[in-house]
Amino acid sequence: MGKLSVEQRAEIARRAESESKTKLAEEFGVSRQTIYRTADEFEANKVSLQNAFGEFGVTGLSRFGGSVMEDYDTEWQSLSRMVKLVKEMLDWPIVGSMAFAIEMSLRKAEWTATPASEEKADVEAAEFLESCINDMSQTWDDHITQAVSMLWFGFAPFEMVFKRRLGMDKEPDSKYDDGRIGWRKFAFRAQDS
Repeated sequence: MGKLSVEQRAEIARRAESESKTKLAEEFGVSRQTIYRTADEFEANKVSLQNAFGEFGVTGLSRFGGSVMEDYDTEWQSLSRMVKLVKEMLDWPIVGSMAFAIEMSLRKAEWTATPASEEKADVEAAEFLESCINDMSQTWDDHITQAVSMLWFGFAPFEMVFKRRLGMDKEPDSKYDDGRIGWRKFAFRAQDS
């Protein structure tokens, strides 16, 4: 990006909205990534010719399509390949035993809701939260086991499924018959889906 003058940067920023990034890259003799960065910086920093004291550099992160592409091992750049590698690593005895130890430590923890204050509304909110945790179609330990997979993959997607709490004789059943809306479950979605 050091090749471009302030005037060239301003022109790129002005023309980037309406013209092809490839055409601009060829015209100015820079990469398309430089064109995108220049346009983004001018938009974000509102740099103008009158304010040439702004920051013009970039972090230097290699980006493509909005994703950071810094990993030197290309096997980790594709989500499907990354998930396969993580699963393979978890099958190794040392890695698997460490993962198991961490998971068991988190499952052993006591999960409670503490009221923000002693006011009636805060106490009721904490009690309602605990009642939701204990009224799901899956156990809280099951949810924690699935959520811990975030540590290995970097994310753990869930779909929040709700239910109206109408007692045991309605579908889905509930330990409570107060008509309030609670959690039915947190439906886990596999990282490679």
